[in-house]
Amino acid sequence: IIDIPNAFIQTRVQDAKDRVIIRITGVIVDWLVKAAPKVYATYVAVNSRGEKSLLVECFNAIYGTMVAGLLYYRKFSSSLEKRGFVMNPYDPCVWNKTIKGKQITICFHVDDCKISHECTKVVDATIKWLRAEYESIFKDGSGVMKVYRGKVHKYLGMALDFSHNGQCLVTMYDYLDGI
Repeated sequence: IIDIPNAFIQTRVQDAKDRVIIRITGVIVDWLVKAAPKVYATYVAVNSRGEKSLLVECFNAIYGTMVAGLLYYRKFSSSLEKRGFVMNPYDPCVWNKTIKGKQITICFHVDDCKISHECTKVVDATIKWLRAEYESIFKDGSGVMKVYRGKVHKYLGMALDFSHNGQCLVTMYDYLDGI
């Protein structure tokens, strides 16, 4: 199981029609003006209540915007396609490829991926490629791709237990506790 860090923000908007305009309000306006006064100061609007706002056009996908998930999906599926993976015709978030005579499968929901192959070295090589393409480590240490291995995986609210050979026990106790 891997978690792609900062999936949306590292997704560049290629087509101008996909760009989003968002309104920024509150202290973030002050932070932006302080960080880059020449860029933002002239564009700050103040309403009748004295609240500042700033309209910005986003060149990267922004979490919470309607188009962000689609843009990231296009980017990630394009990466898979370039590496020879083929989309499952029944589920566009499941991609397969044959390596060393066996199928590797990548299932994903946005930035959470489950990778499976009979040979752990194939999984290692896939993770290495994904790290090279998607991991961006910032000065504060954030942006590291999280990788989880073992017989039990937490994935999309499920616990997938592969402890018994040839079986997968699926439970959702943590998810139910959260409800």
